[in-house]
Amino acid sequence: VFFKCENFQKTGVFKFRGAMNAVQLLNDDVTAVGTHSSGNHASALTKAAVLSGRDAHIVMPSNAPLIKQNMVRSYGGNIIFCEPTLKSREETAAKMQQETNAELIHPYNDPRVIYGQGTMGVELIEDG
Repeated sequence: VFFKCENFQKTGVFKFRGAMNAVQLLNDDVTAVGTHSSGNHASALTKAAVLSGRDAHIVMPSNAPLIKQNMVRSYGGNIIFCEPTLKSREETAAKMQQETNAELIHPYNDPRVIYGQGTMGVELIEDG
């Protein structure tokens, strides 16, 4: 039995791999990133952005858990609240992107994020 303890990632969430991969693949002229997320991707992307010297603009539903909001804030992210619906998240994220010129990094439908998450499987095979 092998375990890959992703909870030991820098943010304590498994989403950090995907977020960091996406941020590392950005062009140097990208100064800010953005997303919509209730928490895990939000904190992971904020940490990855800050580590790379970029701003992070995070659209969160108004009912997002306070602990998730505090994580994003503690890493230096700018939170923009929206109604707790997918439509509101997407509309608010689009508006945020226009206003900030941030590169939108979707929480689950971005190939850069998916590839980054997939590195866990590669490591598991290599370690096994």
